[in-house]
Amino acid sequence: MFSFRRGVLLALALTGVMLMAGCGPAAKPPTTPTTDPVVEAKRPELTPPFEAALTALKAMNASAKTRDWVATKTEFTKFRAEWETIRKVLREEDPRLEQHIEDGAVELDHEFTKPPLEIRVYEFDEETVKLGRLLSDAAELLGTPIREDLVQRDPTEEIPYNQEKRIEVSLVDHRIEPAVIELEQHTKVTFVVTNRGRDIHEFMVGYYALEVEDLKPGETKELTFVTIDAGEFETACHYPGHYEVGMFGKMIVKPADLKKQ
Repeated sequence: MFSFRRGVLLALALTGVMLMAGCGPAAKPPTTPTTDPVVEAKRPELTPPFEAALTALKAMNASAKTRDWVATKTEFTKFRAEWETIRKVLREEDPRLEQHIEDGAVELDHEFTKPPLEIRVYEFDEETVKLGRLLSDAAELLGTPIREDLVQRDPTEEIPYNQEKRIEVSLVDHRIEPAVIELEQHTKVTFVVTNRGRDIHEFMVGYYALEVEDLKPGETKELTFVTIDAGEFETACHYPGHYEVGMFGKMIVKPADLKKQ
């Protein structure tokens, strides 16, 4: 007859065999951190190079508008030096964002290789805004605090506005119609852009650095953004040779108060 004592001894023996065979209770998995990695990646030591790079970009653009190419190149050199410090860290965190910023810097490098009369001021204006936005994104990603006045906002984000407008824009070979577009500040505008020419064109809004690229003949695309700033901004097609023969215009944004939402 199977005794209670023999049953206990058999159970103990079986347990020992299971433990020796590695069939014991599973080890607890390592605890996974629940903290957001972006929050963890605080890099206050990068604040000086970020702010110096953004300041140099603004100074570079201001000098370019007065065609002071010596001062423009000096400020660009400052930007490049600060960017190299940031670049090494950003490459590990987000290689694609790092590459986008580097591509913009290379575009400006190319401008300095041209004779002074061939350097395009609008390239500095547009690349400055794009690089400023990308650097602001990089600072946020790395958890690096920068001064509010140096942060570049993206006007394509959903932000407050007073009214909405849709405006048809035609890209005809060698011109943009209408050549002059008038809007009020704090307007959410949608440009309905149609290529009515025979060549491939693009439509870019200067300073806002927004564009519709590679429009084939007969093709229509839309571009929507909010007019954050008042002022006069260039519209243009920058396909090689198109700007030079007259494919540019301007967008005039008149000052207006933001209504209560």
